Amino acid sequence: SLLPQHFYIDERPLYTYNSVSCIRKDHVHVGVPLVGPKSPPRGTLLVMDSRSPDCNHKAQISTGHLHGRDLLHYGHFTFKMRLAHAMEDTQLRLMRADPEDVAPNAMSCFALYTNTTEHNEIAACFRASQPDHLSLSFFVGKGVDGDKIHLKRQTMPKNVSAEFHDFSILWEQDKIVFAVDDETIWTPDYPTLPWEPMTLRLILRPFNSPSKYEGKAQVAIGSVKYRPVE
Repeated sequence: SLLPQHFYIDERPLYTYNSVSCIRKDHVHVGVPLVGPKSPPRGTLLVMDSRSPDCNHKAQISTGHLHGRDLLHYGHFTFKMRLAHAMEDTQLRLMRADPEDVAPNAMSCFALYTNTTEHNEIAACFRASQPDHLSLSFFVGKGVDGDKIHLKRQTMPKNVSAEFHDFSILWEQDKIVFAVDDETIWTPDYPTLPWEPMTLRLILRPFNSPSKYEGKAQVAIGSVKYRPVE
C-alpha cells in the first residue's frame, strides 16, 4: 500500500506540484473510520469544503492534488476508493448530510502524472453531476495538457460514487487497461502511450473554471497499491 507514507501529507500548506491548488491540514484525515457501502474499516478522507482558500491565489480551490513522493514506472495500480460523495457522519463529526447532498461541481480523479520533459498522464475522473459516468484519458506531448489527448466517456451501470470500488490502471510499454472491480472498461488502441515515470495523484476539486465553491464533498480512500511489471 502506498498510503499514507508515500504521499505528501505531512507539510502545511501542501502546495501541489505544477498546480495552483493546495491542501490545508483539515483537508486530509489519515487512519480514520470510513462509512458507506463496501467500506473498509479505516482509511483516508480527502475533503473539499466551502471555506476560503489560504493558498495565496484567487481561485476557489480548497483541495487539489494529493500527489505521490515517488516516480513510478510501468505497473499495475489499484485504488480502493469511494469517489466524490457527500460528507457523512463519522467519528470525526465532519458533517451530517443527506447522502445525495454533494457539491454538484465536485470532481474526483485518480491519476498518474508528470510534466518534466513532456506531459505524460493517465487519469480516470468522476463528476458528481454525472454520477453514472467515468472520464478515462491519457495525455502525451508538449505543453501543460500535452498536444495529444485521448479521452473516453464511459457509461457505468449505476452511480459509481455510491459505494467503494476497486479501480485499476494497468500501464505497460504497449498497453493501458482501465478496470473497475476487475472488469475492463477501456483498453485504448493508440501507437503512442505515456512512457515517462510518473507520480500518483488523488484529486478532489471543483471542476468549473474559474473554480468556484458550490458545496462540500469528500473522497474516501481505503488503499492505493502499486505492483511493478517488467
